[in-house]
Amino acid sequence: MNGEQEIKGKIAGLEARLRAVTQEKGAAAIEGGGWHDNPAFDILQEEELMIREQIRNLREQLWNAHRPA
Repeated sequence: MNGEQEIKGKIAGLEARLRAVTQEKGAAAIEGGGWHDNPAFDILQEEELMIREQIRNLREQLWNAHRPA
C-alpha cells in the first residue's frame, strides 16, 4: 500500500468513527436532557472535534502531495 492509499484508508476509518460519534452525541443529548451540564455529551463533542481535525490534517497532506511545485 502506498502512502496515498494509507492516508485515504485512515480518512475512511476516521469518517466512520465520526459518524458513530455524532450518533452517540445525539443519543447523549437526548438521554442527558440536552447539551448543558452533560458530561457524556461534552466528551463526545471533544472527540468529534479531534476527529474532524485529524481528517482535516490528513486531507491537507493529500492536497500538499498533489500540489504543483
